[in-house]
Amino acid sequence: ALAPGKGTFLVMREGSAGKFSKTVRGQFFFKMFGRLAAEASVDVRFLITERARLTFEEIARYRGAIAFVGITNAKRVPHDLYIMEIPLFFPSKVLFAAALARTGYYISEPCD
Repeated sequence: ALAPGKGTFLVMREGSAGKFSKTVRGQFFFKMFGRLAAEASVDVRFLITERARLTFEEIARYRGAIAFVGITNAKRVPHDLYIMEIPLFFPSKVLFAAALARTGYYISEPCD
């Protein structure tokens, strides 16, 4: 069974290196993402706004996960979710590049 009242989809934490969600642009992005999800009647739980740490058993109850990782090659969570066979959704490469171009690690390194 799905996690009752916990959201059908999870928006995973981005990782400590990127910190996009801590920027004004990131906060605006996730606020608009939340509104879009609500308007589309999609139940979403944003882990980036919570201190809770979910177990693998709790994560497995969700229908899918949305990952907006701060550094695309340095996050373990997508691999874990892939092994758990949870559907994963990632932003397009264009959105990643636009969002991360001047954030965290990508201030000094070009976003591929």
